[in-house]
Amino acid sequence: MAVAYKSPSVFNALAVALPLHYQRMLFLHFRTKPNQAHEEKQMSNDVNMARQAVHDKLEAQIKTAEAKLDTLKARASNTRANVELKGIAELLAKRQVIRQKLQELKGSGGDRWQQTKADLDSQISELQKSVKAIESKVHSH
Repeated sequence: MAVAYKSPSVFNALAVALPLHYQRMLFLHFRTKPNQAHEEKQMSNDVNMARQAVHDKLEAQIKTAEAKLDTLKARASNTRANVELKGIAELLAKRQVIRQKLQELKGSGGDRWQQTKADLDSQISELQKSVKAIESKVHSH
């Protein structure tokens, strides 16, 4: 492959032009405008303020959600307490039935006494289990 020969004057021109071009590029790259530093600082402040605003908004949303969760938790606790109170009221009614059954036992005899005692044992056992279940719920909260 043949290479075209260039005259020394083209090389001389390139030797002078390339360093000048390189110097111009460096000058343009590193020169600063008079207000450039101030503009960059202002932009940085604006970015920081925007970030802070976003942070504050997110934090407010989180606090609102936490407050709602606390309210729901309190309502749930009250609901559980109401359910437990309802369960206790039902057990108090059962207790009354058991007391009546105990009176019945005193006045009965024979086979009727055996049946009443068996019923009473079953009802007392059920009452004790229910009381323990409510106790465990109360102590776990």
